[in-house]
Amino acid sequence: MGISGGNGRRVIVLADSKPKIFSAEQWEMGIGNDLEEIARNAEAYDYEDGDISALIQVESHNVDVNVAREYELVLLVEDSDHNQDRFTVQVLIVDYSYPSLDANGGVLFLGQEFDPLNYAYAWDMDDGDITDRIEVLQNDVNTQVEGSYTVTYSVTNSSGKTTTKTATFEVVKLPEIKIFIIFNNNSYEVETNLFEGIMRFNSPVLIPAGSLVGLEIYMDGELMGSVENVILMDEILPNITYLLTSENENELRAIALDEDEEKGGNEVLPDTPADYEELPKTGLPE
Repeated sequence: MGISGGNGRRVIVLADSKPKIFSAEQWEMGIGNDLEEIARNAEAYDYEDGDISALIQVESHNVDVNVAREYELVLLVEDSDHNQDRFTVQVLIVDYSYPSLDANGGVLFLGQEFDPLNYAYAWDMDDGDITDRIEVLQNDVNTQVEGSYTVTYSVTNSSGKTTTKTATFEVVKLPEIKIFIIFNNNSYEVETNLFEGIMRFNSPVLIPAGSLVGLEIYMDGELMGSVENVILMDEILPNITYLLTSENENELRAIALDEDEEKGGNEVLPDTPADYEELPKTGLPE
């Protein structure tokens, strides 16, 4: 690219501009498919020549389309001035006659109940969802002790083909989470249960319906997030335990609990955390 001037005019020359390839960085395809499909689905543009996607070629690769594994492929495009651009694609060749097994592990907290089958999903091209066929071949997870553990899963489709995968789980100490309601410049701690996703609150003072309150969240003593001007939709009476819920970040509801519910009874409370409404968004990391 150059700039020339004469008689008060500026002329921008784009003769040396470089084309640009746009493509997915990862590409998954079945055994026996045509590698040129990757080039056909990529795009390339040049300042002078415009859309030159049709000129994209597969320059090099180490792909064996008959062997299922990950490979590398390089795309090349050249414009009319012989300027070139290259783009590297990670190609995953998949044998779709085998079922797909999704088991990626995750983070568990000390003392947390753990069922490895809740952390795996399986799907097959012919059979569809076959999650119910997943078997656990090995599981050494101990949520009573911090550390790294593995679980090995296996699933077999109706054609008798089996996929096996090992997932890693990290058991870590549960962070100390404290939530406070701010009212009239005073802080009142909310009882929280991270495993159940529940907020219970027993206030020493009357907080009238319609009051503007704030929420502060601390993790291991450090302020992680706060929300101001939240409207309390229900009156909170002193020394009565309430379940706090929220439909949005600007409103907070308080549902009075009876004695059994205060003790954690499940006759009225939902059985699973998913049945509770989400707490106000506070910027707390998930």
